Amino acid sequence: MNVPGLLIGGQEKKEKLDNIDLSYEKGTKDFLIYNDSDIIKKLSSFKNIESYAIVPDVSSYVRDMTKHGMVGMGIRKIKSLGLFNLLRISLSAITKIRKILKQDFKVLLPILVKVDYLELKKLKPNHVFLHYQMTDLALANDNKELISKFLSLNLGSAKLGLMTQNLSLLEEKLEKWGLNAASILAPFNYNGFAMRNSKEECEKMVKTKNKNYFSFTFTSNANLANELNYLQNIGLKRNFILIKD
Repeated sequence: MNVPGLLIGGQEKKEKLDNIDLSYEKGTKDFLIYNDSDIIKKLSSFKNIESYAIVPDVSSYVRDMTKHGMVGMGIRKIKSLGLFNLLRISLSAITKIRKILKQDFKVLLPILVKVDYLELKKLKPNHVFLHYQMTDLALANDNKELISKFLSLNLGSAKLGLMTQNLSLLEEKLEKWGLNAASILAPFNYNGFAMRNSKEECEKMVKTKNKNYFSFTFTSNANLANELNYLQNIGLKRNFILIKD
């Protein structure tokens, strides 16, 4: 049985870092991460791993904005980038400042993604997935342009993909819009939780569509064996699991 990848998130800092160490010792080589300086530093010390990133890190933006305000959040992000990366972002963004101030998210999203990527770049992520809150919001609002903007970004050698909690609707919209997302990260699990519109329909997509499907899920130690057998049997490209007891 293959060792699953680790989904990192939803834990306190020490627990998160301890979980990374333990998983690596047990043979985990694939890590699904958000932009987090502690995680990046930890994984940078490991050899022969593959990282997969979710951008933008919506939860950190909301958390920092709640704690420090919009201006405070911006200052913290600027400090974390460094002068060289700041100049790269600023030169591309300065001509779009009016739209940014008007909160045109089609303009803002690529900038947020690039900010995250510049910090994640040292891990050379294999795939970069658009956060499901962004993807599913675009689906709900029939916003083809937002998805198209993301899929057209140039993030070095990283392959771009979409994260979703509504796989059927995503596939329906991509076909309608004539857009191609070769990699999709979605919930796949033994109990069928959040596999919309149905567990059977999502499994059929993995078998019939010419795409790389990746899974993210949460499970307990007691259910881990069932989960691993299920994920292996349906033929997913990679599986990322966070064990929560």
